[in-house]
Amino acid sequence: MIRIYHFANLGYGRPFLERYAQLPEALLRQVRVEVIFSAWSPPVSASGRRRLRVRLHRWRQWMDYRWQFREMPFGVQLVPDVNAEAFRRGIAPGSFGICSGFNQIFSAATLECFRGVVNFHPSLLPYYRGPVPNYWCLQNGETQTGYTLHRMSARIDAGAILHQECLPIGAGDTERSLDEKLAQRASRLLGPWLHHLVEDRSWPVVEVEAHKVYRQLVDYRSFAPSSPQ
Repeated sequence: MIRIYHFANLGYGRPFLERYAQLPEALLRQVRVEVIFSAWSPPVSASGRRRLRVRLHRWRQWMDYRWQFREMPFGVQLVPDVNAEAFRRGIAPGSFGICSGFNQIFSAATLECFRGVVNFHPSLLPYYRGPVPNYWCLQNGETQTGYTLHRMSARIDAGAILHQECLPIGAGDTERSLDEKLAQRASRLLGPWLHHLVEDRSWPVVEVEAHKVYRQLVDYRSFAPSSPQ
């Protein structure tokens, strides 16, 4: 059995998590999936009472996630810092990672704990790297975008490209609707990727000529004022 850690959020990441319910039982019997959500951590200077409130909030959040996904074939964890030694020590040897909309940056030391980690990024890399590419695509008047499945590296959104697909941006699209559109399409690759890991077979790389898709060849953009951090 292969151990999978799936790092996600409840926005862009939700369609990927819901996709697990559609996977064949034969495949699910060969993987053990643990979904990791990001949990806020209090500053070091926080008082004991504030830290207690944070722990209580985190427990309630964990219970809420467990309830939301109670019928899904995966476990749930809340992790304040994926780069903490405590989390790294708990990663089972030989595990794989999948990321879809997670808001923490992985250190090289954390990535090295896995046999491999991939990310489903909502743009056609190497352009529009960063946390909110759809915001910047809309700001720049792009008419097309896409998603990229790529290997994660210490440099943000810069690992080897494994699969890309181009999608049109509609006249009425918003940042949220683009997230949903791209996640729904990209999540179709979840099953094939798990089959690839289980069967240890080669992966056919599909790469789009992104420089012919985008009007502006933007490298990296950070959060925008209107985007949640």
